[in-house]
This record gives sequence, C-alpha cells and structure tokens, in this order.
Amino acid sequence: MYDFPSRVLHRLALSNTAILETSFDVERKLFAERPIKSIQAKHVFVSGLARSGTTMLMQALYDSREFSALTYRDMPFVLAPNTWAKVTGRSRRHIDDVERAHGDGIQIDFDSPEALEEVFWRVFGGDYIREDRLASVRLTDESIAAFRVYVDLINRRYNKRRYLSKNNNNVLRLAGLPSIFPNAIILVPFRDPLRQARSLLTQHHRFIDRNRYDRFVRRYMTWLVHHEFGSDHRPFEWGAAVGTKYVPTELEYWLAQWVSVYRFWV
Repeated sequence: MYDFPSRVLHRLALSNTAILETSFDVERKLFAERPIKSIQAKHVFVSGLARSGTTMLMQALYDSREFSALTYRDMPFVLAPNTWAKVTGRSRRHIDDVERAHGDGIQIDFDSPEALEEVFWRVFGGDYIREDRLASVRLTDESIAAFRVYVDLINRRYNKRRYLSKNNNNVLRLAGLPSIFPNAIILVPFRDPLRQARSLLTQHHRFIDRNRYDRFVRRYMTWLVHHEFGSDHRPFEWGAAVGTKYVPTELEYWLAQWVSVYRFWV
C-alpha cells in the first residue's frame, strides 16, 4: 500500500514527537473553532480486545455516512487532518481495494477508516507506553481539552457532527471517556473466547514472520501503538502481562488475556 517515498514520509512524520506536536499546533491555529461544538454529540467509540470484530463493526457504522473518522488518507499527518487535506487536495491518491496485512479478507483503500487516533494519545495521553505493557493512566484536564479540539477538527475535515472511533487501546482510558464526551456511546463486541484466542495466536505468528522481512511494518505498528500481537506485542497491564506462566506463542496466553480484559469490562 505504501511505496518507498511514502514510507520515508511516514517515518519522518510519525516517529518524531516534535513534528507531531507542531503539526497539531498548526492545525489548531488554522482550523480550530470556539466554542467546541462536539462535546454533547453522541460520538461512538468501538473498543475491545483485538480480533473481536471491532473493525467490521466500525466499517458497518461508517457506511451509514453519519460519522467522521480518520482514514488512511489522513496519514501520516493524522494530527493535522485539515492541513494535510489542503496540502494533498489536488493530488488525491487512489488504489484499488487491497486485503489488509492481517490476511482476514477485510479490504481497504485510502478512504477506509482505521484506528489512527492513538497517535494523539501517544503524544498527549501521558506515560502509558511501557517497554513490556500498556498501562492505565488518569487523563489530565489538558489532554481532555486537547482531545475535544481534535475530534472537532476531524469532524470539520469530514463535515460531520458525530465522530466514530475504533480503538482497542481505549480500554486503558475507559473511565475517562464519559468525562470527555458525556453522551458518547461505547460499543464492546464479544466473540467466542476460544475462537478469538486462536485468531490472536494466528495473527501473532503472522506478524512475527512478516516483521522478519519487513521492518517498516513493525515500526508502523509501533508508531500507531498497535501492540496487540507481533514481535512488539505489549499486553494491557491487567491482561496476561509480565509474570504470567504463559507466553504469547501459546494458546493459553491469549485465553488468559481474553479473560482478564473482558473481566475488566464487566
């Protein structure tokens, strides 16, 4: 999906926190409005353990055309969607639908919605990315205010009033989401635990193999804080984390992860 020049641009834009912060500052100065319009809107946040059907649910909701959502067309300057749209407006890229890297039959193109908002939380969401896990942190007033502005900017980019998020890492900040958008709807799909665990194990091996010959894929997933599986896997802190007797190459590990994560939800 990305040629060599695109990969270089992604590395420059996504690996550098200073560039990300600057792009968001520019975006706010050029496009942010006051007061914020989206606080009371019924935004939808889809979240859960990976391989539970969150992507299919997001795509079904997005097809209603009721929502804005970040898409691959917003990459790599995902913190400046309006600015980047202005820059690239006369050179719209196009590709035919391709199967995503998971090999699960889901087709994507540049206009497909994707879980890209985690880049915002990586920059503004506190110290939650650890070497061996993803930890829960309390959202600060500053990060809450900035995220409200960010959602408004995405809505402006796509001329919508409601925002659609599919972000499995939002389990880390579940308690804080209602304080950001009190009328938001949170959807958590459940899947048969054994089938989901087998799917996670399959993807773990798949991405480990791919990481061996394509270093960009590993870096790309790390930039987006997609640590669900693969060679840079980092579990949620209450999941099957450090100290467990299981390892990610065993089915039991993913079953333990399923139990821990969904026990947290209920």
